[in-house]
Amino acid sequence: MNQDIHAMQECSSSSTVVPRHNVVDLPEVFVRPWVATSGKYPGVMAINGFDVQQGGLVNLSVTLEMDGAWAALGFPNAEPWCQEKGTHAANIYIRGWCRASDLDDGDFEYYKFHLEHQLSMDCQGQRLGTCRILRVNKHQWIESQDAPENGGGTGAGGSMEETGDGELLLKWGVCPDQFKSDFVIAHSLADVDEPEDINEPQPECTDGEVDKTDPCAPAHCIGGRISVVAIDCEVHFGGKCAGQWVPVEGECCPTCEENQWLPVEGEVW
Repeated sequence: MNQDIHAMQECSSSSTVVPRHNVVDLPEVFVRPWVATSGKYPGVMAINGFDVQQGGLVNLSVTLEMDGAWAALGFPNAEPWCQEKGTHAANIYIRGWCRASDLDDGDFEYYKFHLEHQLSMDCQGQRLGTCRILRVNKHQWIESQDAPENGGGTGAGGSMEETGDGELLLKWGVCPDQFKSDFVIAHSLADVDEPEDINEPQPECTDGEVDKTDPCAPAHCIGGRISVVAIDCEVHFGGKCAGQWVPVEGECCPTCEENQWLPVEGEVW
């Protein structure tokens, strides 16, 4: 039995039962590749991105930047692959979702979903099932913190239970009611490939150009942006001149013209 997108009800505190390996019809706004911009621990690990497929399978890419990364995060009993430096693939399964339209704002639709998360279970010892709030539109995906926050095991989780007859119990009552933190932030891969869709700023100038309208504050073009460089003149900082300072047209600083002494009759040079 599949979860029917058209029949799916608003979120409530009730529990639902689904087949253990349920094929879930996801909202189309979910189904695309996403590039992660948050979910990173510098020097330890980084979530690179994930591809959400219709049916509920999510292919996750994560880079562990050091051997023993999860031990460094406080999980010494993580599975061997969790402790190996490099880029790894892991699976996430969305086992059920509901609409949380009471949280909708002008920019995002809100959902709650139950995840079976290989990374969390293998590397953190998380119990079966994580429930999160998701706010999403066709450009951005933002997940909340995990719930339950303390599942009583070696990690959080425990939002789902196997019933013993090939089914899963999804416990909606343990899902978070609000965002306490933006746990995972990602942008649609289409936006990353086409930066004009996310209003990337256009260059202000051509690299190498110099505007000397104000000779004491010439504007240089560096990396497509205007950078003004103030010029300090020697005369303003007590510079010595054995003569007089003479302005030069188009330049900020005057030059020193030394006095020219003509020999006087009878003087010896």
